[in-house]
Order: sequence, then structure tokens, then C-alpha cells
Amino acid sequence: MFFHYRRGKGHLFRYILDRMIWKWYPALKIVQQFPEHVDLELSSICNMNCPMCYTTLEQYKSQKKMFMDFALFKRLINECAEGKVFSVRLSIRGEPLMHPHFAECAQYAKKKGIKEVSFLTNALLLDENMAKVIVEAEVDWVTISFDGLGATYNKIRKPAKYEEALQRVKDFVRIRDEHGFGKPAIKVQTIWDAIKDDPDAFLSTFNNIVDMTAFNMYVDYENTVDHDPGFFCKSPWERMVIYADGSVPKCINDPFSKDIIANVNDASLRQIWTGEAMRNVREMLVRHKRLEFASCRSCSYGARVKKVDLNVGDRHILVGERKGAFVGTVD
Repeated sequence: MFFHYRRGKGHLFRYILDRMIWKWYPALKIVQQFPEHVDLELSSICNMNCPMCYTTLEQYKSQKKMFMDFALFKRLINECAEGKVFSVRLSIRGEPLMHPHFAECAQYAKKKGIKEVSFLTNALLLDENMAKVIVEAEVDWVTISFDGLGATYNKIRKPAKYEEALQRVKDFVRIRDEHGFGKPAIKVQTIWDAIKDDPDAFLSTFNNIVDMTAFNMYVDYENTVDHDPGFFCKSPWERMVIYADGSVPKCINDPFSKDIIANVNDASLRQIWTGEAMRNVREMLVRHKRLEFASCRSCSYGARVKKVDLNVGDRHILVGERKGAFVGTVD
């Protein structure tokens, strides 16, 4: 709860409204005239080569790697501001801190009135100077990918070193706290396979440092997914995604660009969001025909999941499945 308070600090009422819209509009099939959230890929280039990541696969390597043009970024932010979008995330597939104008991008988004600006990072470039840039830009929340502890981290996150990476996280929190704004909220996440032998150790390491500690399930992008036919994907009602080259996939989970529906160099965000291609995507999902899309057939969001019921430290983790949804709670 404190993570959410810090994340919404400064616009708490609008943040609560955003969470309600995020939850209920897709369920009620309500489409706003402009998306509530927009993902802008500042970089499709990454400075790590993590073995579990889709960026290591030939399907991804064959795509053009680039930074989003700064002029295009500003145009898209202007459109987001005009459309009163609530939140913008500055990362999708690559490492956003590699963008030569990262600081200007974050500052420009906040200057134009975007309520919530966030990004995900591997933290390799998160030195003290970059931490100050992020804090002074008043970024609202940051997710740091940090897979495992000690030798496990070193193996997965090469060329990063565990002790140095942990210190960068601590320094980031310290600089945030010294600044006085209380932003950004900081979340650390890992894949479950990296901590499953001793999840308590991971939790105890970060629990008193960051605002939230979380894990994701491992996804095998090269093998067939066992799909739940009743699954309903909410993504095309929630958010719009723009890759670094301006192409627009139908949803957030299409790393190999299998279903590109438009390009922002040819149309405005509003035209794409309310246009025929996106309407067709939503209609197909409502009719339970999502598996006709190539990206859906390899997507883990609709996969059947194993039931897990365990205690990690003082947390109770319960995940399982029910018809049409993935269920997960942490008490």
C-alpha cells in the first residue's frame, strides 16, 4: 500500500481513478477516446544479454535496433498531453537509460503534464548522476529487474556484478530520500526461477530497501504455450504501445512484431486508438478468437498456470487459475 501511495503522491485522487478505470473499463468493454496509458519504447537496444530474455532470440535480433527519435518522442508526448493520458512508460523491450536524450525525455513528459511517468531498467547505467537525473525529473516510479542474489545474479545479469548492482539500488533510494520529493516509488522484480531455492533471502535483502519486491514467472518464448481458451486479454482496452521505429503492435506482449497494426509516422495516436485495426483487435478478443493472432499464440498472458500456495517470509503467496483469468494474491 505504501508503494501505491508513493507512486500516486501528488495526484492521489487521479491515481485512484486510474486504477478503477484500469480494472473496470476492459471488463465492461468501455473504450475511451484516448488510451489511459501509453508505452513509448525509447530504446529497442539492450546492454545486457540475459539468457531468459526474448532479446537473445533470433526472432528479435532480426529486427532493427534503434533509439526513438527525440522529435518523434516530443510529438507523441504532445498528443498524450492533449488526450489527457494519465501515464506514460518510457520502456518496452530495450534499456531506456541508453537513450542519448533520456533525461530530456523524462523531463519533457513531466513538463507537458503527464501525471505518471515510469520505466523499467536493468540498472547497469544507474550511477549516482543518473539517479539524480531521474529524481530531479520527478519520475513517478521505476522498476528494477534484479534476478537472484550473489552468483545467480552474476550468471544471469552479466556483465553486471551483484555487489555493485545492489549498491546502485541502495544509492538510488538514498538519493531519492535526500531529495525530499518522495519520488520515484521503487520496485525490484525477479524471475521466480532465480530465487525459488531461497525466496526468503531475496525478500529479506530488498524488503527494507525498496518500496515493493515482486517476482514474475519464467516464460519460454521458444515453446508452445498451453493456452486457456477462456482467457480474456484486457490490453487493447488499457494501453497503446509504440516501438522505437514508430510501429504500433496490437498489444503490449508482441516482442517479435508479429501483429503490427499501424505506424505513428502515418497517423495520430487518437486515429490509431479509435481506428479500424484496433477495433478489429478488440472485436476478435471479445469473440474469443485471439488465437487467430500470431502474437497471441506465443503469448504467456493466456497460458494455463500451476497452482502455488506457499509462505515467503511473512508473506502468503497464492496463485492459481480460474476460468478466464490468472489469479494471484500476496497477503
